Amino acid sequence: MYTVVIADDEYELRQALVHTIDWNRLGFEVIGEAENGAVALELVERLQPDLLITDIQMPFISGIELARQARNIRPYMNIVFISGYDDFSYAQQAIQYNIISYLLKPLSSSEIEIELVKIREKIDERFDLLRGSTQEDQSERIQHLKINDFLMSHMLYQNHTFTSLDDEQAIKQEAMNLNLTNSISMENYYQTMVLTFMDEDKQNQTQEKHVKFTQGILGKYLLYGSFYSRKKIVVVVSGTTKELERSLPIITTEFVQSAKRILNFDCEIGVSQPYNNWLDLSKSYDEALFALRFSQQEEPIQYASDISKLTKNDFAFVRQSVEELEHLVKVGTPDAINDFVKQVLMKPELMQEHSLDMFTLQIFAALSKAITAVASNEETEQFLSYVYGGNINGTSGRSEQIKDKILKVSLEAHRIIMNQRKEASELLAQSALDLIKNQYHDEDMSIAKASQLLHVSASYLSAIIKKNTNSTFGTLLTERRMHKAKELLLSTSNKIMEIANACGYSDTHYFSYCVKRYYGDSPNKLREMQREANHEVA
Repeated sequence: MYTVVIADDEYELRQALVHTIDWNRLGFEVIGEAENGAVALELVERLQPDLLITDIQMPFISGIELARQARNIRPYMNIVFISGYDDFSYAQQAIQYNIISYLLKPLSSSEIEIELVKIREKIDERFDLLRGSTQEDQSERIQHLKINDFLMSHMLYQNHTFTSLDDEQAIKQEAMNLNLTNSISMENYYQTMVLTFMDEDKQNQTQEKHVKFTQGILGKYLLYGSFYSRKKIVVVVSGTTKELERSLPIITTEFVQSAKRILNFDCEIGVSQPYNNWLDLSKSYDEALFALRFSQQEEPIQYASDISKLTKNDFAFVRQSVEELEHLVKVGTPDAINDFVKQVLMKPELMQEHSLDMFTLQIFAALSKAITAVASNEETEQFLSYVYGGNINGTSGRSEQIKDKILKVSLEAHRIIMNQRKEASELLAQSALDLIKNQYHDEDMSIAKASQLLHVSASYLSAIIKKNTNSTFGTLLTERRMHKAKELLLSTSNKIMEIANACGYSDTHYFSYCVKRYYGDSPNKLREMQREANHEVA
């Protein structure tokens, strides 16, 4: 069953759409309705529907602007435009915003139902595509094999023998021939993403068919190549700096939302920094793989640029068991850490004293570097003092004490990292609240603008605000504006238009609508009630 939000400023049409169509029979469920674009945007953020049906001519926020803003929040969602115009040239400006169909007024119930059947079939097809249920034709298969060979050879098996300018131009030309980039100029960049799909038990369920999942989404945004390797999907996208900055947050958010809705998996993503030299493919892969290690359910998208301090550290010497424990310390639970430490320290490979010493030194070094990168100087010093306060070599004959210290150090490192992550989340949420508090009068203030000012994606900021306040940015902004509006209405003699402007509304009618929706009475009525109350007191 696909969920639907309906937005139309004509009450009769909206009610007809909601109540005269047998939505459940057609495979849909209406979960919200809105009388204008502003309310529709709030519902999209709060209810996260599969489909938005909206009139293209809407008050306060037009249908096209609604589609643009909704894509930043819910890129997975499809949109249907209702239009009163035969000429769709205006509506087609928004084709890039996941428009799946156009409905032309006037509409009959039978016409709507016929179109809804087509829409459901389109969504079904998209689900099948992203689930990997469809088959490639032979030419597509050959092209993907060529891309796989190119990317894997330069990314996974790079022997670093290519160093000259001629080599750089040759590999760029090869990438261009494979349609991985449309230019070999210095203005074109690429970034690598590494994805995994995790079930509710945090088990990696990534399969080769998930390559089709990424391809089904990437095709509408950027030039790309993708392949499967060892329970991971590796993706390379290319474009100008502006194209990458604009599209990557939307792409990664759509990956996460689509994986959850269609595959019922949590998609975790690591993203490299931009590169221009295609000889650096191996480096970009390592960077994205490293960033992936910091992803988790609440923060599934991690950019290497956000943890650049850590990428300077060399963890290549750390063995697989150390890497797994380090990963658990960063994104696992205390119980998982406890279980892993007890299990790994029972392995025959660590029964010898020198092996245990090596493991101890390496895990302590790895965790010390991780803490140094994220914690304050004071907390780092306390941690290092605790880790290295005793003579580790001197305790090599007391294996049980060493094992106990490994567990305690791991749990303490986990506590510090979780606190730092929580603090970072709270700080970001507070920064957003400060923007609302101090810039509520800015008419353009929105989740999109706030995310730009705070240098994060709109979807990530929305999730952080929801997590820390149990509300949405739009709701909090409206509350702030309404409280200020009431204050000015009851304490000044300013005109309604002046108060509206002071609260971030250029449209007086929309301001009055918001006040009545929030307080239940119009601005003039609120003032009248205040005067009557003052008169009774006098």
